[in-house]
Amino acid sequence: MRKRSGCLSAFLGFQIVSGLVGVPYYLFVRPMMTELYPSIRSLHPPGPPWLYALISFAYCIVAIAIWKWQRWGLYAYIVLAIPVTFGVYLLIGTILDAFIGLASGVIMVAILIFLLYPVWNPAETPPVLLSRTDLDPDSIRLYWEGRSLAQRGEADNAIEVFTRSIESDEQNYHSWFEIGILYDDVKRDHTRAEQCYRKALEIEPINSHVLNRLGTCVGKQGRFEESASISRKVLKLYPRNEIAKRNLIAANQRIALTSM
Repeated sequence: MRKRSGCLSAFLGFQIVSGLVGVPYYLFVRPMMTELYPSIRSLHPPGPPWLYALISFAYCIVAIAIWKWQRWGLYAYIVLAIPVTFGVYLLIGTILDAFIGLASGVIMVAILIFLLYPVWNPAETPPVLLSRTDLDPDSIRLYWEGRSLAQRGEADNAIEVFTRSIESDEQNYHSWFEIGILYDDVKRDHTRAEQCYRKALEIEPINSHVLNRLGTCVGKQGRFEESASISRKVLKLYPRNEIAKRNLIAANQRIALTSM
């Protein structure tokens, strides 16, 4: 399971809160302020208040999506921050306003990607996102049914449904991964969990999420050298992967203790 850094949580939290506050501000507070104090009208950006309220609400929605690790949220944020901002300011402001908006959008996107990359590189195809479009529809449907059961704590039923998902499409490594997590975290059967992770890796051999899970799993079985080796492999592929860094440190510490 991915863990947000404090900086990432603060960034997304700010986007969510400012988006929620921005809607009533632009719709109600700003018009009232400009009516009471006409002199501050020039301090506000040009354009109708409803447009800025809509943009604020959109930022709030995509920030929540990113918080929940939804890939579309990241792409929507990039679109909002760069082309939409540039286009809006170009239409209702000056060229200078448009380029200032473009620069600020690029900076915000760069900050977000910088904060996201250590824990979530979208190019790694996180299992929960089901990014592959070539999977059998029934297999995908069963996958989501299995996840729903797993979230309700029905591990045995979830494993059965995930197994049916694999039977519908043997290339659905997502279901192998989810079965592995259930055996690993719920049933504490690390041997079975390892088998499932390795099945997933036969299909997606460089998926960092599965590799990190496998590294932790073999470490739980006392194979610390192998755990460290898997973490080094992840870091070779994805040098900034914080989970692999933590796993490698933990494995090396256990190796040092056992060698004393």
